[in-house]
Amino acid sequence: MRSTLVNEDRIIFKNNLQYYRRRNQMTQEELGNQAQLHRTHISALEKGGSSPSLDTITKLAQALNVESWYLLCDRKKLPVEE
Repeated sequence: MRSTLVNEDRIIFKNNLQYYRRRNQMTQEELGNQAQLHRTHISALEKGGSSPSLDTITKLAQALNVESWYLLCDRKKLPVEE
């Protein structure tokens, strides 16, 4: 059961990462530069092929101007969409 939850968490993260990147009208390369991460790492995260560290989540959130938890929670369950 835990592996299913981990997979769901990864899907939520990758969808949120892509959503907030696009909302900020950033390319993967631009986000990578802002977050001091390589573009291929951003791509792997958005494909769900890589699990982010806490440091990576923090860097991405700062570059996207959102709180870290916005990348981790299901946007559909938020009371008010940002």
